[in-house]
This record gives sequence, structure tokens and C-alpha cells, in this order.
Amino acid sequence: MLLANLREVPDSTWMMEYVVGWTLLYRTDKDMLHFAERLTPTPARVGITQDATGQCMFLDVTKGDPP
Repeated sequence: MLLANLREVPDSTWMMEYVVGWTLLYRTDKDMLHFAERLTPTPARVGITQDATGQCMFLDVTKGDPP
């Protein structure tokens, strides 16, 4: 599973909020990892990756074995 979110980057993300009217919720790596803490079964792998720009991060979760 990949769950994407933007990092707050002052030089570009303001455009989405003020020009397009798209309200964004910025998250940190810690915030993203928190989403995976209560998954069942426990994931085999949980990590954070980012795109080439460094502005978009992905919570990368690999399914674990069923209990």
C-alpha cells in the first residue's frame, strides 16, 4: 500500500492553497508512520519514501502474514 502526502515546502505549496483553493494537510515522516501503527495483521515492512522533488512522501506498507 502506498499512501501519499505532501511536505510543507514554502516555495511551491502555497500555490495549491491560494490559487487553486485546495486546502492541504501537511504531515511529517512521524505523522505518516503513525498511520501504520494499528494495522492488523502487523505489516511485514513499513517505510517512508519520497519522490525526486522531496516534496511528496509515501508511506510504503507491505502486508504481513495473517495471525
